[in-house]
Amino acid sequence: GFLTVEECDLIQEKAAPKMKYSSVTLMDKDKGRPSSDFRTSQSTFLNSRGGPELKAIDDRTASLVRIPRMHQEYAQVLKYEKDEKYDTHLDYFDPAM
Repeated sequence: GFLTVEECDLIQEKAAPKMKYSSVTLMDKDKGRPSSDFRTSQSTFLNSRGGPELKAIDDRTASLVRIPRMHQEYAQVLKYEKDEKYDTHLDYFDPAM
């Protein structure tokens, strides 16, 4: 696989203290509703400055996708407990707005 079991464990360890409930951007018709109506995961972002192991993963990703590490976004870590969700949605914003 792309990640070893040890790397997965490290990512979980580094992410755990930073995890927060995920937010969503609401459409006008949904304003005022809680994010948990749509998404109940926890998430955070990790960057290469978190240690040499994370830098090695980012370097490996850069090699795989052929995009320099400095042009990558931080790795997003998501956690879903049993029965949590992220409802079907479209990532679309009207450019005319």
